[in-house]
Amino acid sequence: MSPGSSPIFLALSSYDKAAVVEVIKNNPVWRTVNQLGDAFIELANAKPYITDKIAEVIAGLESDPDIPLIKTTDFHEQPVQILFKQILREVIFDLIKRVFANDIPSIDPTNPFLVSALISGACIRTGLCNSSTQSGMITSGLRFEGTRWWEIFSGQKAQVWAIHASLHLLAGGTRIYHEEQIGYRQGEVLPALKAIAEQNVVTNLRGKDTGVFAFSFSCPLFSSTEPRLKIAIAEAEAGFPSNIPFVDIWKILFP
Repeated sequence: MSPGSSPIFLALSSYDKAAVVEVIKNNPVWRTVNQLGDAFIELANAKPYITDKIAEVIAGLESDPDIPLIKTTDFHEQPVQILFKQILREVIFDLIKRVFANDIPSIDPTNPFLVSALISGACIRTGLCNSSTQSGMITSGLRFEGTRWWEIFSGQKAQVWAIHASLHLLAGGTRIYHEEQIGYRQGEVLPALKAIAEQNVVTNLRGKDTGVFAFSFSCPLFSSTEPRLKIAIAEAEAGFPSNIPFVDIWKILFP
């Protein structure tokens, strides 16, 4: 069964948490929970701007009292029952690693690597997952000291990784900037963004908007006559005071 034809996919695509719960209740096994991850990826790649809505539905499942224990097997292939939340966390972490794996050097809306920034950011924003794997993508993309980014990418990939990191930050929003993985290095974010802009790492005009202009969304001082970089710095210095809607984040790069 392909992800797009599974009951989980159909329920998730309608943003209906109750319907997703019923699917899990009808077949409370590891495979069903794993299909949540597959459906998440497929839906996000089809419509990146609704990724936050999908993550919100999945995050809401964690505390749902109607979801039963999930049937699976232990290391000895013996049947066991495990909390849904525990298996879901494993599925989401595996999903994050999968979507980061293919860093295609292209700037277009069908590039799953760019979409992966929204998937991961949505997981961080909703509390589904906040790992060193995710923060590592941001610190490398922004060329933080100690990341050895030059061993990971160069040339066109450097531009895509920088755009990916900017999307990732915007998608994670207030939570990613202030909590855990990035929180203790937040003082490095603004200098890194400025350095990337000054060194002209991102030559794609829409990419420049993502890494620079995007921060001006909530800035009341913005006008078309003001330098974009100045407004970007002002907003970054404000410390990500709001969570920009995903539809607006994606429109920055792909209007």
